[in-house]
Amino acid sequence: MLADTSLLNQTIGLGEPKTIDCFPAGAEVEIHAVSGDRQLCKRMESMGLRPGKQVKILKNRGRGILLKTENTRLALRLSPAFVLEAVYPRP
Repeated sequence: MLADTSLLNQTIGLGEPKTIDCFPAGAEVEIHAVSGDRQLCKRMESMGLRPGKQVKILKNRGRGILLKTENTRLALRLSPAFVLEAVYPRP
């Protein structure tokens, strides 16, 4: 886990929505928006990825990302057709 995220918050911008692949492994973020085709968005929502949900990024490999939400781990392959935006949660 990151010990001091103050520099990271300045770089990414606290409260400013960014695509989830911009956040490092260990970051705890809040889902801001899920966009893509309707069927894919519904599938993500059924897995618990909806705006307002807090998730932890376990691994970030650019196009592939491993998330933890509550007791579930999700491995996602990101593409231009599927965009997941997140923000650092407000303290």
